[in-house]
Parts: sequence; structure tokens; C-alpha cells
Amino acid sequence: MGWNKEVHDAARKQICKFWYFCNIPFIAARSPYWQGMVDSITICGAGFKAPTDAELSGPLFLQMVEDMKVELEDHRQSWSQKGCTIMTDGWTDRRNRTLLNFLVSCGGD
Repeated sequence: MGWNKEVHDAARKQICKFWYFCNIPFIAARSPYWQGMVDSITICGAGFKAPTDAELSGPLFLQMVEDMKVELEDHRQSWSQKGCTIMTDGWTDRRNRTLLNFLVSCGGD
């Protein structure tokens, strides 16, 4: 199917409905993963079924954790050669719960 203004407008409206219903911050559209997600769905074509909440919070989540561990290992190997700095930042919310952020900074990664 070639480019069709009405079809594209309808798709953009569906994206907007999802975005507004879920109250997603507009800055999320700057995510480096946003366009890749849209492109991947387009490649799958009509009939693609989006993952369910159970898939997102279960097997797909676990798969992404494993993928991230592999990616992180590549970075860790470079740390022994280039060095790194580990930083932490923390704060407490209104309910007195603590949130700690751990950051790693190293050159070239």
C-alpha cells in the first residue's frame, strides 16, 4: 500500500489516543527507541499483535534484562582498560522512601 494521507493521519491519531490515555510525557517522543519501535511495527505489517501486559511484565521483561546484561558486559570490559568513576545520588520522597541512583562514568563509552 502506497503513501496515503488519510491512512497516515488515522495512524497518527491512534498514536495520539494511546499517548494521551496513558499520560505519557511528550518528551518520550525524543527517546532513541521511539522511531525504531514504530519502524519495527511497520515492518511486521497489518495483523501485528502488540504484547500484552503479562508479556511486557513477564517473559519480555526478563528477555530485556538478559539483553541489557550482555550489553553492560561489553562496557564493563572497557572499564578495566579505560577506568571509570562510580557515582551515587539519593533522595527521600514524601513517604520517607529512599531512592538511590548509581551512575558509572567512563570515557569513550
